[in-house]
Amino acid sequence: MNYTIVYYTRDGSTGIAADYLADVTKGKKVQLEAGKYLNNFILGGFNSASKKLPKLKGDPWSGISDAEAVILASPVWAGNGNPAMNSFIDQADFSGKKVYILSLQADPGKKAQNSVLPLVAEAVKSHGGEVAGMLAIHGTSPGKRAEKDYIENQLKDWKLS
Repeated sequence: MNYTIVYYTRDGSTGIAADYLADVTKGKKVQLEAGKYLNNFILGGFNSASKKLPKLKGDPWSGISDAEAVILASPVWAGNGNPAMNSFIDQADFSGKKVYILSLQADPGKKAQNSVLPLVAEAVKSHGGEVAGMLAIHGTSPGKRAEKDYIENQLKDWKLS
């Protein structure tokens, strides 16, 4: 299956996950880039809580045009989906694609998975995608990068097919 991993990372933990998933699936990666406010912890959290959608740089949507399966990987901010990923999904066409959703959360208990993952899944479905799987893993505290082994060990049993 032809995979594309679409991801947003600020501190690097989601980038580690994207690298691992690209290796496992032999897929290509599309990194989302948005305005500077997303790199600011306070402003990024505020915009996440207010559900403001930033403008993304370039044309990341073209990166999924030939994919059969798309993995959306992003951190959870302020108990919500990541603004950059929300912007991507808002303009994406997932028709005919299997979509896997991965969230990295600062909370070791991953409490936001019960609210964030279903909302992302509904958004994907409303843009024509088939949600094939969802997974929440623990990343680390905001402003820090999780260890590579820690991220990879949480992903190794995720069934992508």
